[in-house]
Amino acid sequence: MVTKTELFRVPIWGPAMREAGSSRSTARTASARASARVAKVRLASGINVWIAPEGTRSRSGALGPFKSGGFRLAQASGVRILPVAIRGTEKILKADGVLVNRGASVELEFGTPVDPAPFANGSAPNS
Repeated sequence: MVTKTELFRVPIWGPAMREAGSSRSTARTASARASARVAKVRLASGINVWIAPEGTRSRSGALGPFKSGGFRLAQASGVRILPVAIRGTEKILKADGVLVNRGASVELEFGTPVDPAPFANGSAPNS
């Protein structure tokens, strides 16, 4: 997974992400470009890469604006995108929280894979 640098500071979570091979990213920096290169190599070797296109969770649970990096990575790598909606994480752990609510539940919804090739002219899909 490509994630923001701050998550690597979270006890237990950060070391687990390092062990799993997660890449650090901070928008528009050399580390973001390096993370994209690592992700491209992993995709080419058949390893799936997870990217949150909205960048970070909101405090309200509302979806934030999408960033184009993951979409451009899929185009450059020639792989399809599997959209996954994750609902309810804000009920388990607030965006800036440290206390976990163990009684909450999360919903996952998998969409239809998207081929990024038709959008090579720079336009992104509307959905």
